[in-house]
Amino acid sequence: MSEEAGGLSDDITFLRRLAEAGRNKPISGGALLVATGGIWGGLCLLGWSAWIGFVRLGAWANALGLIGIALSIAAGFVFTRGRHKAAAAGLSSLAFQAAWTGAAVGILVIAFIDQIAMWRTGNPLVFVSQSSIFICLYGIAWFISSALARRWWFLAVAVASFAMAIVIALLPYGPTQLLGLSIAVFALTVVPGAVLMRQEAR
Repeated sequence: MSEEAGGLSDDITFLRRLAEAGRNKPISGGALLVATGGIWGGLCLLGWSAWIGFVRLGAWANALGLIGIALSIAAGFVFTRGRHKAAAAGLSSLAFQAAWTGAAVGILVIAFIDQIAMWRTGNPLVFVSQSSIFICLYGIAWFISSALARRWWFLAVAVASFAMAIVIALLPYGPTQLLGLSIAVFALTVVPGAVLMRQEAR
């Protein structure tokens, strides 16, 4: 029993040292946040412009989601070298990337579920809460990252995400809500991502 306890203590000590080693190092992943946030924020802004009649997209309007997915996957491949940086930086960067990967997968699954609901019911109101749910997932990713990476300004972004999710839910469904989503995406991914890039470049 004492040997098992000693082994567990050694494991905990090892993990603590790994965490401490990466705590003061910059967190990689900011470039991918800027890229994907810019893609989705821009597409939401384009969709809003089409909705109010400022631009005409025609059949392309229905393909904006697929375009966003394709561009996001491409951005992921472009910034895969960031994984090596994350490994070098320690557990903080790995935790950050894991949290955001989980959020991205969750967003795709929810979008797919809503499409199924739309197909089964024919009611576009199934999309009413989608934008708020997406931003709430942003908040969860930032909240987890703040706890594991010990970056407390992440917690402020998480709280802002939760608040923005509620604000978006209060906006009228349609172009107003889509514009709110675009602003939220830029504010909660592109801006913090740029800050992380600046810190990483130091």
